[in-house]
Amino acid sequence: MPRTRTSQTSWLQFNYVNRHRRYYRIRKPKFNHLKRSFRFLPGEWILVTLDDGKIVDCSIEFAHLLGMVKTDIVQHAIDRFTFSGDEQGWGIKRLDLDLLQQSGRYEDVGISTPNNISLIADVWVNHISQREAHWAFCLITDKSHQRQLQGELISKHQELKRAFSKLEQQTLELEAAQNELREKNKDISELSAQTRATSALATIGEITAELTHQLNNPLAAATGASRKLNKLHESGRFEQAQTMLQLLSSALQRMKETIDDVHIIYRHSRIPVSPRVRIDIRDIVQSTFALLEQRISQMKVHVVIPENLPPIWAHKSLFQHIIVNLLDNAADAAGPKGTLEFRAIHEPEHERVCIAISDNGPGVPPHLREKIFEAFYTLKEKGSGLGLAAVKRYVERDNATIEVSDSSYGGAKFTICYQTRESQERTKQ
Repeated sequence: MPRTRTSQTSWLQFNYVNRHRRYYRIRKPKFNHLKRSFRFLPGEWILVTLDDGKIVDCSIEFAHLLGMVKTDIVQHAIDRFTFSGDEQGWGIKRLDLDLLQQSGRYEDVGISTPNNISLIADVWVNHISQREAHWAFCLITDKSHQRQLQGELISKHQELKRAFSKLEQQTLELEAAQNELREKNKDISELSAQTRATSALATIGEITAELTHQLNNPLAAATGASRKLNKLHESGRFEQAQTMLQLLSSALQRMKETIDDVHIIYRHSRIPVSPRVRIDIRDIVQSTFALLEQRISQMKVHVVIPENLPPIWAHKSLFQHIIVNLLDNAADAAGPKGTLEFRAIHEPEHERVCIAISDNGPGVPPHLREKIFEAFYTLKEKGSGLGLAAVKRYVERDNATIEVSDSSYGGAKFTICYQTRESQERTKQ
C-alpha cells in the first residue's frame, strides 16, 4: 500500500501583533521548517527550548541589538544574556527559563551580553509545542531609551524639587534680611533726625572757613593799600595815591565776589554780573599779583605773557576771581619758598588764549582731577572745598574750559582756555 500522510493536519498557527499588524502561519511539522518560517518575521525575537533553556534561533535584529553576531547567540543558554536587579528604583526581571514557563507579556526584563551591553525590554512569550518538543517564542521590544528618558525625567524632577526647596529657604532668608533692613533704616532715620541740627552747624562752620580763607588775602591787600594811602597823604604825594586807590578798590571787589560765591554754592542763586567785555590779561595779572604781593614775596615767580597777545572775551570780575583763586591755591601747594608760574599761550588755530598756572607742589592724582571741582571736596588739611567749585562755575559761565594736569615743576598745572574776541564775535554773527 502506498504510504499515506498522517490524518492530522499538522498545522501550527499562532497570532501575534507586530508593527505591521500581520498574521503569520507556520506550516511543516519538522523543526527545521519551523525555524525557517520564523526567519521571515521582522523585529527582535528569539526561540528558546523549554527543556534546557537554550536559544535555538534568533533574528538578525536581535543580534544587532546586542551588538553580536547570530552564531555567538544560538545554542547558548538564555541565562547568559540576562541580568536582574534594581535600576533607579525600578524592579528588573530576569530573562531565564523560569520566566519563559508561562506565556504572556512581561515588562522590564533585563537583557545583557558578555560585552557589558545591558538593555531593558518588554518580552511577549508564546509557547509552541510539537510532539515531544516545546519551545518559547519570545518577541522582544527594546525599552532602554524610554527607560533612560524616564530616569532622566525623575532625576530632573528631583533636582527641581531640591531647587524649589532651596528657593523657599532663600526666600525666607530674604524676608528676614528685609525685616532686618527695615529695622536698620528705622535706626538710620532716627540717627539722621538727630544729626540734622549738627549738620547745620557744620555747614555754617564750612562757610565761615571758606570766607576766612577767601577774604584773608584781599583784606590784607586792602589794609596795606590804606596804610600807604595815609603815608602818601601825609607826605603830600597825591599823584601816587591813584594807584593805591585802584588796588584798594580791586581788593574790596574781590571780597564782594567771595561773598557772592557763597550765595551761589549754598543758595543756588545767580549773582548779577556785567556783560562780557574785552579783557587784556596783562592788566588783570598786574593787579592780581599786587593783591598777592605779601603772600608770594619769597617764592620763585615766573610770568610769561607773549607780545601781541589778543584780548579774551569774558566777565572781568569773574576772570579776576578765577586767577586769584588759582594763584592762591598754587601758592598753598608750593609753600612759602616754592615755585609758581603764570603762562599765557595764544592758539590762533583754535581762536583761543590759554592760561596755565603751575607749581612745584604735590600735584593732583589723576583719579581726583574731576572730583576736586566738587563742593566740599578738598585736598588741603584745613580747606573747605568751595574755592575750586566756584572757579568751575565761573569758567563755565564764560564758555571756557578748565583742566588739571602735571606741571613741568613736578606739581599741578591748571589750564584755562578762553575764546578770543574774534571767535566770540563770529559766534554772535
